[in-house]
Amino acid sequence: MAQRSREPKNRAEPSTPSRSRVKVPPAAGALTALPPSVAPPAVVGLAPEAAGLSLADRRALLEIRKLELESERAALELESMRRREAELAADPSRARAYTFYTDVTQESVRECMHELGQWSRRDPGAPITLTFNSPGGSVLDGFALFDFLRQLRSIGHHLTTVALGRAASMGAVLLQAGDHRIMGQNAFLLIHEVSNLSAGKVSELEDSVEFSRRLQKRLLAILAERSSLSEAQIQRRWARKEWWLDAEEAVALGLADAVL
Repeated sequence: MAQRSREPKNRAEPSTPSRSRVKVPPAAGALTALPPSVAPPAVVGLAPEAAGLSLADRRALLEIRKLELESERAALELESMRRREAELAADPSRARAYTFYTDVTQESVRECMHELGQWSRRDPGAPITLTFNSPGGSVLDGFALFDFLRQLRSIGHHLTTVALGRAASMGAVLLQAGDHRIMGQNAFLLIHEVSNLSAGKVSELEDSVEFSRRLQKRLLAILAERSSLSEAQIQRRWARKEWWLDAEEAVALGLADAVL
């Protein structure tokens, strides 16, 4: 007896995919709609209310905003330039104002001449101010600076010398190098004879003393040049003593021109 063949009950029947589940990718270049919550702004840099404007109006608004930003940037750059200019103006080298607050020595004179020489080459003929608060020092080094300052005047620089605190000994002589000599209200000048600290044989001492006399003669000539006192009068006043003058006395005797 022939048996009816049975098909297995567990054989899977091919199923037809439901159209509702098929996802068709968008065609290349197609735009997909985004929910309003994540939609990009219509125009970058514009307020949301500009979204309803026409394209031409949006472009005009963008141009205005661009001009505003450029104006703000230009204002910031101008302010930065003004600050830099103010800083340069405050720089003593730019203002050509040198402060000589030390002894008159080979090193201090060399440094002063180097700096002032640079200013002269950088700004030919520009005014220079040299402020002293010095106890004095070497006569020969002082003469070197004095002649250098006179040279600056001869090539067109107007030199103002100022004494603050004290311009003593060679400092008082250097004050005379200026076209305009100014004393601080509480400043003092000290004028005295040349000091000689030589040691050795009598003949050597005699030569040294003679050279000191020659130096002293030069100092007297410089001090008397614009003073109301003669060389002999100055020599009598400084003989064997320290001759201190305050600002008013220095102006009265022609050793300074004005008081601060």
